[in-house]
Amino acid sequence: MKAQILHSGFDGLRFTVQAEITPELREELALAKIHAKELGQDIELRFGDVLLSVTQKGGRTFNTNTGELGAVWMFQDPKDRIPNNPGITVDFRALGLATGGIDHAERHFREVMSALAIPYLEHQLRLSRVDFAVDILAPWFEPGRTSLVTPPGTKVSEYTGVDETVTQATGSRVTGLRAGNVDNRQLAIYDKRTEVMQKANDGWLTIWNAERASCRQEPLDLSDRLSSQVWRFELRLGSKQLRERFEIHSWADLRERLGDAYHDALQRLRYCIPTNDSNRARWPAHELWR
Repeated sequence: MKAQILHSGFDGLRFTVQAEITPELREELALAKIHAKELGQDIELRFGDVLLSVTQKGGRTFNTNTGELGAVWMFQDPKDRIPNNPGITVDFRALGLATGGIDHAERHFREVMSALAIPYLEHQLRLSRVDFAVDILAPWFEPGRTSLVTPPGTKVSEYTGVDETVTQATGSRVTGLRAGNVDNRQLAIYDKRTEVMQKANDGWLTIWNAERASCRQEPLDLSDRLSSQVWRFELRLGSKQLRERFEIHSWADLRERLGDAYHDALQRLRYCIPTNDSNRARWPAHELWR
């Protein structure tokens, strides 16, 4: 049946750094956090070319972000450390990854660390999560739990809403499947069109329509589900796969070995066409999975 890939690329990337912020940066972040609480809104701090937005959230951390194309930066308070937690956590934003990929993320990471004058070495980096997503225009498709072929013991959830997770769906269209755990490996197949509409996230519509325009096609009209239904296939790898199994820690490791980790995961999690064969491993791959 007819389908079109509208986007494919990294959707999530998280690093931790076993490093401390400087005393000077700590004082500026502490003052900004106090002002954010007093005013009930984020406070902006500029360091060279880097603009940090400091929130009032975080009990023993300073929570900041560098915008939709940047990342969420969480800094442990050196004067009130949570034992055994990394000093810095960097969670890159999806739109920045979608438009700039890994190269953009690494440049941003190094620019911010340099601007904030945070000393670190490569061996202090720890990669904790990577998500890769493919958005497919396929109005005829609806995910089916029996089509998922997973390793024994893998938890599979079926849901009927963006934020609703259930194991049974009665009288409602299935809007997604989720198999596995985020700290290990997880496959999610879900209705991205509905999520974009509910969260008013126009960035994804812009990305999809750019692909449509490059093919000389009309923009998607999200009000018409039968012509604009986009399904996201997203494979997430957590620390048990990245660090413990494939020993991926740094940016260099990420480029060198991430393909091996994804190749392995795609052999273990598959979306298939069910047949009468009792050996599910022999079921043919679904066309959207291919």
